[in-house]
Amino acid sequence: MNSFGTASYALAAGLFGILAILLLTSWRGRLQGGLLIGASLVTVIWAALIAIQGKTPAIPLAGVVTAEFLRDGVWIMFLANLAGALGVSKLTRRLAHIAWVGALAMALLLWWQSSGLSIAASGVVLVPGGLAVSLMGLILIEQIYRNAPHQTRAALKYILFAIGGLFVYDLFLYSQAFLFKAISADAWNARGVVNAMLVPFLALAVRRNPNLSLELFVSRHVVFYSTTLTAVGIYLVAISAGAYYIRLFGGTWGGVVQIVFVVGAIGVLMTLLTSDSLRGKLRVFLGKHFYKNKFDYREEWLHLIAEMTTQAGGRDLFAMPIRALSHIVGSDGGSFWLHDETRKIYDCRACVGTEEITETLREDDSLIEFLKDRDWIIEMEEWRQHPENYANLAMPSCLIKNAGTALVVPLLLGEDLIGFVVLQAGQRTEGLDYEDRDLLKTAGRQLATHIARHKADELLTESRQFDAYHRLTAFIMHDLKNLIAQLSLLVGNAEKHKANPEFVDDMIETVANSVDRMNRLMNQLRHGEVQEQVQSMDLREAVERAILRCAERRPIPELISDEKSMLVKADSGRLVQMLEHLIRNAQDATTDEGSVRVQILKKASQACLLVEDSGSGMDEEFIRERLFKPFDSTKGTKGMGIGAYQVRDYAKMMGGQVNVYSEPGSGTCFEILLPFSDEINQPDTDTDQPGGRDTSGLSRPAEENTRVS
Repeated sequence: MNSFGTASYALAAGLFGILAILLLTSWRGRLQGGLLIGASLVTVIWAALIAIQGKTPAIPLAGVVTAEFLRDGVWIMFLANLAGALGVSKLTRRLAHIAWVGALAMALLLWWQSSGLSIAASGVVLVPGGLAVSLMGLILIEQIYRNAPHQTRAALKYILFAIGGLFVYDLFLYSQAFLFKAISADAWNARGVVNAMLVPFLALAVRRNPNLSLELFVSRHVVFYSTTLTAVGIYLVAISAGAYYIRLFGGTWGGVVQIVFVVGAIGVLMTLLTSDSLRGKLRVFLGKHFYKNKFDYREEWLHLIAEMTTQAGGRDLFAMPIRALSHIVGSDGGSFWLHDETRKIYDCRACVGTEEITETLREDDSLIEFLKDRDWIIEMEEWRQHPENYANLAMPSCLIKNAGTALVVPLLLGEDLIGFVVLQAGQRTEGLDYEDRDLLKTAGRQLATHIARHKADELLTESRQFDAYHRLTAFIMHDLKNLIAQLSLLVGNAEKHKANPEFVDDMIETVANSVDRMNRLMNQLRHGEVQEQVQSMDLREAVERAILRCAERRPIPELISDEKSMLVKADSGRLVQMLEHLIRNAQDATTDEGSVRVQILKKASQACLLVEDSGSGMDEEFIRERLFKPFDSTKGTKGMGIGAYQVRDYAKMMGGQVNVYSEPGSGTCFEILLPFSDEINQPDTDTDQPGGRDTSGLSRPAEENTRVS
């Protein structure tokens, strides 16, 4: 066997090896698929043995003959199993098995009887055995095709053609050898190439036949680039042959013409390789003829997700649906129309590769109602030729006047038409099949969901901005309410006490304090936050100021404390305001005959302030669920529901905490713990704490009170 024969069988071994690996990685355990894998693996061994035997005598000729019938036998087993499933008679299947088993037994017998086997001796077994086995293989194939239901023949034709090709060539080879008493060397050497040429048909058959329980997958990119590389190789071989022919018969000008020919041919090749239209046509051809599905849906979906997640917003967001859908059908661009709920129209928000469109469409426009009701992909060429297919739809003039308009794709969210995309003509925008339409509609629904989510996010952001504005307004109104209460009290008592110098002094101080607080509110509005003036201050002084402001109401608050001075670090105005709020809340919860008492003491390493009333009290659920919840008030329209929230918030800001002890009908005690300003305030080790008992009577036994921090 010459070098061509060796390369021929080596090629067959390589291609069948690749097929076997792909089948093994996708096998799901069914017998039919297992037999096909076994036949491919045995064919690899058979081709490899012949290729090696042609170069070295290490492989005996008897071994090659044995491998020959073993390969035929495995393919016969595959066909017989398939024939049995289709109801082919047992006699036909048994005769096929007898043919290959008998030939294999004779080959093994001759191999066992002699250490070596001559070509002539091997022909005694190989030629008649090969004729019998190939003939029975073709009979099985004919019976399978005859007995197969009509609807399954399309799925079987490729695999029957591929295996039939193996046996037809063997029948030709051995019948020729039988007639001429010798095997043709050329036919034998070309046999490997013929077998290799049948591998793609086997792979295609596996892809199209689900009964084999094999999901053979080869990347479309691999097939595309492999096909391109093969075509380029064939083209270069043709160029070389043409250049050689020109050099051989070109005479004096042969060398020059050869150079011009090669350069021109390479220029044509580069033009073809860089042609987008040619690449697109090749992809379509491969998708239609080598794959069960037209699209690689995994890649299409990943591309769609990538488009949706790389948009920054604004007009770029609106251009995204155009690019995403254009990729599917190879369009050159288009326009995106979005529903404006306020104006009740659809207007063009983005254009890619086309002129800006200023026209708008009303919600009751015929195109809008058609897209919403039918959920159809509109092909403009079909609409022009067969308007009856679209219920004689009246198309808007802005789409008709553009000759390049090819498709209209709706973007539906449930039954709502979020918008639609108008695509320009491209490589695959004409003659859409069901796969094109399904993918466009599915992608359109996903894009509609993405755009609707974007609009909802914008509305949510706007709502949060208004919510922040309303919260700020509520805090300001709460402070203003307290200021108005103070000033109203002054106005109410001015007529009666205006001649009293002490009243005038107190009025001036109160007005000055109100002005200071209003300035703080103005700063807060300007800067968006409170401008703190944190400093060391006497907690007792702050409590006395708060009590003084609340003394005009009953019950009059009472200060109980043996501490002369206790320094904390805080903003004076806000701390007094916090204490004032606690005292006023205690007065609101207590009758005029009740009591409101304030105590200052030291607790461990913190300053402790207790505000206790003898009012109605609160249950555990109210304290846990509602007391510190902003904008939740039990005072109706008189309260803002943010006072307790502000108290706890400011205490935490200063590094302290707020505890509440209360029971329904037994009053309430607020405990505010604040860190000392410096080391001047040293805690006493024997100081009473809430939960014990002291001489003031303010502290409550822990077992009688509910505590919520």
